[in-house]
Amino acid sequence: MTINEAIQEFEDEAYHHGLHPVISDEAKAKALWALREYASLHEQLGHVTAAALALWGAEAQTLMMFEEMAELQKELCKNARGKDNRAEIAEEIADVRIMLDQMEILHDCKELSRQYKVEKLLRLQGRIAGVQKEEK
Repeated sequence: MTINEAIQEFEDEAYHHGLHPVISDEAKAKALWALREYASLHEQLGHVTAAALALWGAEAQTLMMFEEMAELQKELCKNARGKDNRAEIAEEIADVRIMLDQMEILHDCKELSRQYKVEKLLRLQGRIAGVQKEEK
């Protein structure tokens, strides 16, 4: 069972039980198992990211970061001109995320980056709420 299937089953059962869901132990166990599998895979893949950085070095991987961002930009421009390139955009987003993970390792700023992300999302949430309030 994939994590998406476990989440879907969990949500289906919660919906079935209405506003006060009582989730079965089986659904909880499946969701927990899928989350553990995801966490294990994520940890394994984190080692791949660090290994790539160690193998090719900071300078090469920084240049690769620039290249991957440019490729994403190119695909987004094509899309803005009307090309149906959803898969290409998704692939380039994945490449950029991989390189961003390497940049967090290289610059030893993973936690700081996560903190800034939360702060910026909270600020964005406030801006959205402000605009929605003005529109009413």
